[in-house]
Amino acid sequence: MQDLQTTTEATTSEHTEGSGADRFERIDLDLIVPSPTNPRKHFDEEKLRELAVSIRVAGVHQPILVRPLPADRVEETSYGGVRPAYELVAGERRYRACIKAEQTTIPALIRPLTDAQVVEIQIVENLQRDDLTELEEAEGYSQLIRTTGVNAEEVATRIGRSRAYVYGRLKLLD
Repeated sequence: MQDLQTTTEATTSEHTEGSGADRFERIDLDLIVPSPTNPRKHFDEEKLRELAVSIRVAGVHQPILVRPLPADRVEETSYGGVRPAYELVAGERRYRACIKAEQTTIPALIRPLTDAQVVEIQIVENLQRDDLTELEEAEGYSQLIRTTGVNAEEVATRIGRSRAYVYGRLKLLD
């Protein structure tokens, strides 16, 4: 298994590691579009600036997670220039900080995922963050329920929270 330093030195088109359909690559930032289903809507500009300085000095130490851009999103993301090829699933802070740091590429794990899988990954990933607002959390749970067809009890099980906690958050949307 290659270490991250070796992985981050890979060229954009070089397959560096992975089993099955997953693979690590260094991807051009302009080939990536943010996901419309990411529950996080607010990004602290000062923290992004600090992360950008760190990236400029030391690089990105953890790859982002992307999926091939779904065919139904190609039209909405095509606006002159380079046509995006990937949708960002996890790591939007690193992605935004790389842009601020004037980087041209970012290390990424490319994984084919369904819409439902993307939403679930984004909800679980963002629940680990302290700065996700209660409303963003509630909207994420609602999106997970709509996308996957699970109920609030199943959401609670999947995210490791109580049923009452999930219902309490969902009530914020009423």
